Amino acid sequence: MAAEGRNGIIGLALSGGAARTLAHVGALKVLQRERLPIAALAGTSGGALVAALIAAGYPLADLERQARTIGWRRIVDFRPAPLGVMSTEGLGRFMRQTIGEPRFEDLRLPCAAVAADLTALDKRVFRSGPVVPAVEASCAIPEFFRPVVIDGHTYVDGGLVEPLPVETLVEMSIDHPCVIVAINVLQRTPDPGPIRHIGHLVGRISQIVQHRLICQSVGSADVLVEPDVGDSPFFDLENAADLIAAGEVAMEQSLPRLWTAIERWERNERGAAGS
Repeated sequence: MAAEGRNGIIGLALSGGAARTLAHVGALKVLQRERLPIAALAGTSGGALVAALIAAGYPLADLERQARTIGWRRIVDFRPAPLGVMSTEGLGRFMRQTIGEPRFEDLRLPCAAVAADLTALDKRVFRSGPVVPAVEASCAIPEFFRPVVIDGHTYVDGGLVEPLPVETLVEMSIDHPCVIVAINVLQRTPDPGPIRHIGHLVGRISQIVQHRLICQSVGSADVLVEPDVGDSPFFDLENAADLIAAGEVAMEQSLPRLWTAIERWERNERGAAGS
């Protein structure tokens, strides 16, 4: 294949989606099988966790094994408090056990984690400094997880500001040119069901925000991959095998478009080099 032997050609934007982000593992399996090297990764929420592990060089086979067996009690601390019933400290411990405490500057691949900065009322893209607290911040889903404080700023889940971090990856591609592949596991179709309680109402409002942000993002991707995660509950880790399989199927179906995008990108690169 044309891309074999390259140091990196694929840039991955990995969406959030709690347990549904296990589908990213299946998509990565197909890229590995096709020998398509990754140039850079950007992730939001659960996508930031997957991106950081891959960028740190954590073996994909080990990541799949963890994905198929891990439970919430290993990565979540249930500690009810006014700002959330859970803490991301368990997630931090899990990361330290798997990849240690690296800084973004030390990762094998360029990587970014997106979080919402409640102090600055803005998006924060972590590309330097300690990886673990940045991923914790990106994963701190409001209502469920307590916010994460880093250097005096309070952060929550990046899905509030960039649920599918294509824009972040485009900015990274200035330094690391790549074919931009966006993998989205968040629902983009309307939910016609009734709103039954306050939690459902808040969730629907969040869906509106995320839907609009995702629709704005997908146009900047060279290839959009959307695994069919159906109605898989956001916090159902027991469904890992099906989610991983859905990621594999979606990426396999996207391969013709991906190879076309790679060929177009390589022509452009050759043209730029010869000009």
